[in-house]
Amino acid sequence: MQQMSFLLKYRQSSVSHFQGQPKDLLFRLNGRPSATLGVEICEDLWVPLSPHEHQALAGATVLVNLSASNELIGKAQWRRTMVCSESGRCLAAFVYVSAGRGESSNDVVFGGHIMVAENGTILEESERLAPDPKLVVADIDLDRLAHDRRVTTTFGQGRGTSSTFRTVEAEAADPAASELQRRIDPHPFVPGDPARRAERCRDIFSMQVAGLAGKLSGAGRDRVVLGAIIVGPAHASGDEVVVGVVAKEREGVYGLPEAHALGRQMFMAVNDLPGVHLVEQTLLEVGHGRPPCVVAWGAWARDHGPRA
Repeated sequence: MQQMSFLLKYRQSSVSHFQGQPKDLLFRLNGRPSATLGVEICEDLWVPLSPHEHQALAGATVLVNLSASNELIGKAQWRRTMVCSESGRCLAAFVYVSAGRGESSNDVVFGGHIMVAENGTILEESERLAPDPKLVVADIDLDRLAHDRRVTTTFGQGRGTSSTFRTVEAEAADPAASELQRRIDPHPFVPGDPARRAERCRDIFSMQVAGLAGKLSGAGRDRVVLGAIIVGPAHASGDEVVVGVVAKEREGVYGLPEAHALGRQMFMAVNDLPGVHLVEQTLLEVGHGRPPCVVAWGAWARDHGPRA
């Protein structure tokens, strides 16, 4: 994975809108096409057809917005949503740096908001309205961004509508990474927050049920048998169309009583189909020996599905 560490240090210097800046420049760092920067100013983020969109289509993978965005109630959350969303839409990293508290007056307050987002996720964010300069360091996965752009066909189709840009070769000191700054989630599809995890589980279950119900409705079937799986009732047209089936293995197999109890609680027709010995015999004949449980379950499902 290619990594690039971006050090963004706010020194309470003025960042203001200015006219006449070149709008057709990209900056390629150290001769690496995957490390190409596009830069825009403040209000460019807030307008339709922002410059960073054209920069991304022209090849910029890191989009930088230098801003003097004043603080208003609720504006920080909207700003955060925009930065996160734009990084996802553009399949890019988005670096946002705003003027800080030292630029404030009696009438206008600046918070020194700094954010680094990558493909829809905020990687790092500074404390707003802090009295001292802030340093934000984030690792950006440039290889991932390049891959996502290659496999996203709609992004490639939009490149034909982008403006013509000039690319300036630039050198940047890339400090040697002593450790990975970003956290790699070992369970990316299982949220740690209990509320989000429960919502994710409901979504998965609802999508599976809706898909299965649609398939059965189109096939004209009023029931389906699922081997070795316990599922809830799917109501395609008010009728229960899912039947839970569990396999009865040897004595003491954990999970069979629980499967029966779950089926009763969900008002499902639960049947035992003994026959693991037939599966074992089949696997022995092809040289598998006595199979592990996962192999037995898969073979049982293939063998008994058509019969059921």
